[in-house]
Amino acid sequence: MRQLVLLLFSAATSMLGYAQQVKIITSNQLNSRFKKGEDTTYVVNFWATWCSPCIKELPSFEKLKKHNFIKPVRVILVSTDLRKKDLSYISAFVKKYHLTDDLYLLDEEPADYLSAISSKWTGSLPATLIIKPRKNNRAFYNRPLSYEELVSIIDAD
Repeated sequence: MRQLVLLLFSAATSMLGYAQQVKIITSNQLNSRFKKGEDTTYVVNFWATWCSPCIKELPSFEKLKKHNFIKPVRVILVSTDLRKKDLSYISAFVKKYHLTDDLYLLDEEPADYLSAISSKWTGSLPATLIIKPRKNNRAFYNRPLSYEELVSIIDAD
C-alpha cells in the first residue's frame, strides 16, 4: 500500500511539474527579459504544436541548451498556439517532446505580437530571434534552423 501511495504521489508531482513549466507571456514581457542580461545571447524560438517544421526543429533547441558556449546563452521556447487552446494541451505536448526550461505561451493575437517581435516577421513558423544585447544585434530568421546553423550564428561576432 505504501508503495502505491508513493507511486501515485510521484506521478502527480511529475504531472504538476510539467503543467507549471509552461508560463503565459506577452510580447512586452518577453522583450523586457532581454534587458536583464547584457552579456547573455538570447535565442528565442517561436513555434506551435500544429507546425510540423517546428516540431522537427525543437530538438535542435533542446540540444543547444546543453551546448557549452564560452559566453552565456539563454534558449527560450515560445508557443504561438492560441491562448484559447487549453494550457494542459500545451503542457502535455511539452512532456511528450521532453522540452525543458524557459517555455512560454504567447497570450496575444498575432496582429499584436508580430511587429513587437520583428518588423520582418510575416507570421509564418517556425521563427527564431537571436539577440546579442552587448552588440546591440537583433537577428530574425523566418525559417527552420539546424543545430549547426544556430551554433554558428551564436558564435559569430
